[in-house]
Amino acid sequence: MLDWYIRHHPSSAHWCIGEIMREARDRWNIPPDETIRTLRTALSPDGELSKEARTTYFTLLAPRDDID
Repeated sequence: MLDWYIRHHPSSAHWCIGEIMREARDRWNIPPDETIRTLRTALSPDGELSKEARTTYFTLLAPRDDID
């Protein structure tokens, strides 16, 4: 489902993944980078996104060092 959401509504998916990252950090103290890695790995086996598209999309989601 996440694969479809990213392919058809990339901006909305970007926001939704950002919320997942925030919630995981605030509620369970899971670093955002770990959440990104987990979501990217979960999409790998069954998704229709190419490896290149997945890498590019999730690179854009990676939290910046200069933002808290």
